[in-house]
Amino acid sequence: MLHPNTILFDFLKELIPNNNREWFKAHREMYDAAWAQFNVLVDNVISAIGAFDDTVAGLTAKECTYRIYRDIRFSPDKTPYKGHLGAYINQYGKKAYWGGYYIQVEPEQVMLASGVWWLPTKEMHALRRAIAEQISDYEQIVENPAFKKVVKQIGQDHYKRLPNGLPKDTPHPEYLMCKDYAMS
Repeated sequence: MLHPNTILFDFLKELIPNNNREWFKAHREMYDAAWAQFNVLVDNVISAIGAFDDTVAGLTAKECTYRIYRDIRFSPDKTPYKGHLGAYINQYGKKAYWGGYYIQVEPEQVMLASGVWWLPTKEMHALRRAIAEQISDYEQIVENPAFKKVVKQIGQDHYKRLPNGLPKDTPHPEYLMCKDYAMS
């Protein structure tokens, strides 16, 4: 899909040390070419995922890709652009609170992930309650040796104790202590 010596990687490598509006404006054509290449990649990924998940088969890159511009209003880091390009693929689009697939391209790596990330509190509580109510089904999936061979850890960050509102006597409290349910 992507060869390491592409305009996409070249652009991102140059953007990181030159992350300012003047440089970006002077290299707009390079960005446009990199953005076009990234969109082709995302369309190919959607097509590949659509072969086993028909809920995403009709999506386009435009519905899934995130802007390169950072929201700097509340951030101590005032660089105007992200150092990566990303897309979130799920049946309802990139802004839906729904499980899906994520791709992120950086100068030296490509990350593929699946699951949910940064759900609002209400949705995260509902997800944890659903897991607690179906804990044996969840256990069958996450403890399956084939699954464990591919997925080393669910969630990047975890609570130290069980979040409020969940049954304290649940058979596997560790399943409910994830701050996110993503795998990469």
